Amino acid sequence: MKKVYLEYPYINSLNTKVIHQKIINGEYHFELEQTIFFPGTEKIKSDEGWINQKKIIRIYEENNKVYHVLKENLSGSVQLDLDWNKRLQRMQDHSSLLILKHYLKEIYNLEVQDYKINNQCYLSVSNKEGYNLDNMVNRLNTLTNNYILSSLPIKSYFEESTRKEEGKTYQIRKHFIKFVNLNNYPCQDTLIQNSSEIRGFYINNAAIHEDKIVFEYICGNQLFDQWARIVNEVRKDASSNPNLVNKFLNENSKLTEENTLLKSCLIDSILKDSDSNCTEIDLSNLPLIPEDFMLHKPKKNVFAYLKGKDHIYFYTNDPSHITRQFPNKTMIILSNEYDSIYGILRDK
Repeated sequence: MKKVYLEYPYINSLNTKVIHQKIINGEYHFELEQTIFFPGTEKIKSDEGWINQKKIIRIYEENNKVYHVLKENLSGSVQLDLDWNKRLQRMQDHSSLLILKHYLKEIYNLEVQDYKINNQCYLSVSNKEGYNLDNMVNRLNTLTNNYILSSLPIKSYFEESTRKEEGKTYQIRKHFIKFVNLNNYPCQDTLIQNSSEIRGFYINNAAIHEDKIVFEYICGNQLFDQWARIVNEVRKDASSNPNLVNKFLNENSKLTEENTLLKSCLIDSILKDSDSNCTEIDLSNLPLIPEDFMLHKPKKNVFAYLKGKDHIYFYTNDPSHITRQFPNKTMIILSNEYDSIYGILRDK
């Protein structure tokens, strides 16, 4: 059987032939010459669709063969039609998960322990003490969306090898996904071919459960559908009570501006009290998050940093300070704005 979906994930209709069938509990299980349907795994939901306009009950893989289960019998040539909207959503979900997985490892040195891609998507990592969960979620949302909006290609490729067993030689063909600036991953599923197709990403819930942190997320078309529903609800509320809605929006905007100004003034006042030629300012004891560094353009020769448990956030306009102050650290640049560099330092 040829798994067309791995090489051509955007094909949503195909003519093929039935090559084998078996009847189990009154249901017909068909093996086809080719298939566009991903059979799913324990952690990833399968495709949905129709064969000859008959709804497929379920799809599964057994001994490297994909079976399509229907209530009716089929033979000869058949037409496959994919439920494209559900395929696209799963590709967005899975692609987002791999991007998020990368940043959890790169920024926080956390390995994904478990995940699920279904109607609700989540992943879990080990619970290491010392992380501020709200700041963590904000940072992961920002990094993942920045990657999505960068419109980077996501490529699919295969590696072939052979395996000998009991005197027989078997051909092995493994499928991999290649991300720009991220790791390559073995993958049985279909993924999108450009990061911009994810459209958007949002961690809508993060909670600590004993020895693990669980992140629930929503992305892609599902996220935009949810936003559309919220907007429609707000519009209905606004039409019934416009003064209340306007008051809320104005107060929220005012508080956001005041919060930004206070944080900027806090950093600025510290720098003014410091020697104008200082090379180091430890902000570890201040109630700031790494993003707050971006509010301030430091003076010449300033190197400000926040100490984390596993790495150090830094912000400087002179990278030479980094190598002098932390010669045993590796610099990872996360952003380069306002003529300054923002990133993290980790042990070499």
